Amino acid sequence: MQDLLDRPGIESDAQMLFCFALGRAQANAGDYEHAFAAYLEGNRRKRQTFDYDPKESEHHFAAIAEVFCGDLPALSSPSPATPRPLFIVVMRRDPLDVCLSCFEQVFKGHHPYAYDLEELGRYYLAYERLMAFWQGRLPERIHELDYAQLVSAPQTAVGPVLEALGLEWDDACLRFHENSAVVMTASVVQVRRPLYRSSIGRWRRYERQLAPLIELLGQEVPRSAS
Repeated sequence: MQDLLDRPGIESDAQMLFCFALGRAQANAGDYEHAFAAYLEGNRRKRQTFDYDPKESEHHFAAIAEVFCGDLPALSSPSPATPRPLFIVVMRRDPLDVCLSCFEQVFKGHHPYAYDLEELGRYYLAYERLMAFWQGRLPERIHELDYAQLVSAPQTAVGPVLEALGLEWDDACLRFHENSAVVMTASVVQVRRPLYRSSIGRWRRYERQLAPLIELLGQEVPRSAS
């Protein structure tokens, strides 16, 4: 695969994709040093293909909060217009694992924040500020799930969500991977597997390389249990 990357005449998009594929192959082989270098190069190549200012995302999140402020009463309680009030489930996962997962992907849609560690960290912080806004104003409509608890004790984690929705436990909740529905996200492979713990703490393999992201996130965001 490295030979293919170095071969002359390969189009730039193909070289970028080769970098991500090489990173995945080296990570699977346990060569995390070279894996991260390949991911870094793939992200660098992808980032060069478009213009993006992180402030755009930060302003966008702030605008969302401002626009919906006037709709909070309707969102928080039943009415003729909204017979089913808003109910949001937030998955709380270690932010470093979240950002690493994004950094390892070439997204089909437009996710310009994902191809630079600093920009990715700033986007995550903007997301956290938006969620803090909603949780502060609609605490009864937002339920948090801890990812580590979910994979370790799924019934314990999911039970309160079902109860809040007025639903009873169904063993099918644990057989989600048997669902044959079409999946169009980057998790298309993972959702076909039963729950697993191997994605918890993956960022530690790249702790040195992720140092700028770790510093940026600091203690500003809550960490999932491990």
